[in-house]
Amino acid sequence: MENAVWEMSLKMDFNPSSSNFVDWYIMANDSLLENSSEAYFVRIGNTEDEVSLYRQENGEITKIIDGLDDRVDINPVEIKLKVERTLGGSFSLWIDLLNGNGWTLEGTIEDDQLSTAIYSGVYCKYTSTRSDKFYFDDFLITGETLIDSLAPVLHTAAVHGIDKIT
Repeated sequence: MENAVWEMSLKMDFNPSSSNFVDWYIMANDSLLENSSEAYFVRIGNTEDEVSLYRQENGEITKIIDGLDDRVDINPVEIKLKVERTLGGSFSLWIDLLNGNGWTLEGTIEDDQLSTAIYSGVYCKYTSTRSDKFYFDDFLITGETLIDSLAPVLHTAAVHGIDKIT
């Protein structure tokens, strides 16, 4: 996707950890998100309690935007997230902590390594005591999936009948 924006609202009714976090797959090439050979996803939580953007490629996961540590070291976590991708693969990761300060930029990166992803969704990693404490809302995805730079050309035309109106 080019010139794309992904947005969502999230509540985790707990303080995230390395055992309890969310991976929001904005682009993935498999409907079983965590098994994708090509994907970009935002991880909310984990050991550093951060919001960061990752690239997943052939089983290897690479952090490409390292969000501010302890950003989501709170209970509960209630945030809005936004990822923008411009033509050519420039990503921007934004967070709104819903504290009246609006959107804060977590980081930007140029990365156009992956392009065949067609799925989006969330993957929640959790222990049994956190299984019912994830809430999602306001998903929005906009963008161009195909940039068509060639104008259509008429190759043939034929008339198969004539209708008369009297």
